[in-house]
Amino acid sequence: MWIVGKHPVEEMLSSARQKTKRVLLSEAVPAEVRRKVAQQASVAKVPCLTCSREEWERRTGEKGGPGIAAEIEEFRYAELADWLPSLPERATAFLLDGITDPHNFGAVLRNARAFGVSAVVVPKDRSCPVTPAVFRASAGAAAHVPIVQVTNLARTVERLQEAGFWMYAADEAGAMEISSLKPAART
Repeated sequence: MWIVGKHPVEEMLSSARQKTKRVLLSEAVPAEVRRKVAQQASVAKVPCLTCSREEWERRTGEKGGPGIAAEIEEFRYAELADWLPSLPERATAFLLDGITDPHNFGAVLRNARAFGVSAVVVPKDRSCPVTPAVFRASAGAAAHVPIVQVTNLARTVERLQEAGFWMYAADEAGAMEISSLKPAART
């Protein structure tokens, strides 16, 4: 899978959660930007290759893209069993049901990172998987926010409640702003 764009690639290179196989830069990218991305790839010990615009488009499948891409083998979802015990006392998770648009999913991930959310939980079925479009829409937040993919969201809610999570539901007509909520301590 190719992650495309300056910010998503920079975030991939700084991610401890996701592993980058290589970075591919088009000669059309300004030299200063190429130098900066190549330096970040070097620090992350990731091969960084420069090629013609045509070669970049052929390899990534992107026509007219930004000329900066990172290849990952596949997206690494977090495992609920590993994620849950590692949480701090005050943790927040977003549970998404039926989010199928990659741009909306990416926007949620951007906000989750901005709010310091501990994870985003999505069902395996009837939900958008993490794709290059999700990465781009998230501005790279998908590389940092743990995304837990579960088989049964209702059972996951029960498991989280047993672990001391409080549940809140979002409603587009709701009167309270999400930023006014303070996570309760887990019991």
